[in-house]
Amino acid sequence: MKKTAFYQIIANVADESLRIAAPIPEFKVGDVYAGTWGYSMTLAKFAVITQVLPKSLKFDILENQTVSSVDPNGFMPRVVPNMHRKKKTVTVRAKIDSYGYIKVDGCLMKKWDGKPI
Repeated sequence: MKKTAFYQIIANVADESLRIAAPIPEFKVGDVYAGTWGYSMTLAKFAVITQVLPKSLKFDILENQTVSSVDPNGFMPRVVPNMHRKKKTVTVRAKIDSYGYIKVDGCLMKKWDGKPI
């Protein structure tokens, strides 16, 4: 193989038409995101999208509401977001990592499935 042919192959791979496009996530106002964090304990955090900007998102961090005193395994309370009580508003970059998480207020979050955490 000639040296020029090798460089032509590399140039073709670098061509944008051959690149695999990552799916662009859909962010909608009102979507709730949830995450857990903590060392030797589990703390839940919820956030709701309040504004979608071209490259960023505005979230309201929500307070937790306990729905049962003990989970089925007897370890901890189960919580859901209290949609009427917000703690603060934060702006984050609209980027989801390869595992499907977005970092909001220091916590990795995924779109909430509606089940208590």
